[in-house]
Order: sequence, then C-alpha cells, then structure tokens
Amino acid sequence: MKGCIFDFKRYSVHDGPGIRFSVFFKGCPLHCAWCHNPESQSFEPQVLFIANKCIGCGSCESRQFPEKCPAKALEKCGSWYTVEQVMKRIRREIPFFERSGGGVTFSGGEPMAQPQILLELLKECRASGIHTAVDTSLFVNPGVLSDIIPFTDLFLLDLKVMNNERHLKYIGVENGLILENMHTVARSQVPFALRIPFIGGVNDNQQEINAMLQLALELSNLGNLTRIHLLPYHDYGRSKLIRINPEAVLPPDSFYKPSDETIAGAMSLFASQGFTVVQGG
Repeated sequence: MKGCIFDFKRYSVHDGPGIRFSVFFKGCPLHCAWCHNPESQSFEPQVLFIANKCIGCGSCESRQFPEKCPAKALEKCGSWYTVEQVMKRIRREIPFFERSGGGVTFSGGEPMAQPQILLELLKECRASGIHTAVDTSLFVNPGVLSDIIPFTDLFLLDLKVMNNERHLKYIGVENGLILENMHTVARSQVPFALRIPFIGGVNDNQQEINAMLQLALELSNLGNLTRIHLLPYHDYGRSKLIRINPEAVLPPDSFYKPSDETIAGAMSLFASQGFTVVQGG
C-alpha cells in the first residue's frame, strides 16, 4: 500500500500541541478559490516550473524529469510512500514528541481522500504511543470518517463558509456533508479545533461571522471544542499556482486580508462566548 505525499515538515508548532511532524497528503476533492497550497490539489506527483530559475539551456525536453534541469527550475512535487517509509520518518521524531507533548499531524490536501494509508498510519502511531492529529475539510464519506475517528487524538477542522450558495461558488461543493461530519466529530468526544480561513470579501461579513459563532456554540455543546483559529488571507498560493501552470487562472484580486479591526472584532466575539481564539496557527 502506498500513498502520495508532497511534503514532510519537522518542528511544526502550528498544527497541534507540542512539536509536530506534519505529513502532507497530495490530492483534494475541493477547489477553494483562494487555495494556499494549490500543489496539493492533484492526486498524482507533478513537476513544478520555477520560471525565475530557468536559464533557457534547453536540456529538458519535458517536465517529467526535474533532475535533468541544471538550474533546478523544475521541481518534483509528490512521491509515493509506503506506510513503513512514512513511519520510519515519524519514529525519528519521537524524542521531540516526548519532550514537548507533540506528535504527528496528517494534513494535505485532504488526508482522508487517501483513507487506507491514513488509517494504517494512524493505527501504527497509536500502537507506538504517538499523538495524532488530522487536519481535514471533512468533505469525506461518513463511513471513512467513522473508521478514522477511533485512531485520532485531535481533529483540526476547516470551517470555510457557512452560506451554502457561497460555499458552492467559492469551494466547488455544497457544505451539507461537511457540517454533518462536523457534528459526527463533535459527538465522538475526540477533541477538535476549528480553523477558519478568514477571507476578505468572502466570509468576513457579520452574517458569516455570526453563523460561524452559532455553529461553534452548537458543536461545543455536543463535544470537546478546544480552540478556534482565525487564519487571515494571504496570497502565497498565487506564486505556487504559476509554478504548476504558468497560464493558470489566478485567484481574484477581490480577495484580501480583512482589516485589523474586523479580525479583532471577530476574535472578540468568539472570546465573549468563552472560546479560546487565536490568530494564525
């Protein structure tokens, strides 16, 4: 069994408690218009083109072989790994986990879009006493989620847009399944956090903020909501998208980072209801 992984990140402190080792799965069923990691969307390995490194030497006849580029203008994104290959990397980090109360975070892309290898990795981590977190959009089959829950110590749940029509417009799918799965996670009593990408012009209006607050209260009453992360928009994904396809359609210029006043107001509103809310991470 193999899974397509596009990155490993050591010493991560923003993806769960303590020092984390983050594993980034390739492939995502969503198409967020503001995606910060567009290289994670395809389920297959890709070759990225870094235009400002290209010296025009002509040594590459295709983008299939990044190792043939002397200027390193071609960069491979994604490789196939077995469970044991991934676990070998994870186990090297155990001393850091033990000293910091950390563990491994499975992210993406959408890690549950490769459910078999994710489940096996979670089981291996559980058997080794390694704390696990799954960072997910929850746009997944409920049966897959039910299999994953018993072997997960923390969920990091993406909450993007509450209005269903706007969700469909900006993300490509309706949000009914996602909201249903959020309630399933809450009822499981596994600790979870909400991560809100805060996008100016999309979900920074008072109607959206109020709806998110009501959902947070509802989920908190059902389960163990540990904290809320507000993640203001940045445009880092634009340069990455060009590396994938120089002719790609870029995110609209209408997206922007909400004002400091709007961010502070949203954080204050969540905090007023007893939630631990942080900006970033």
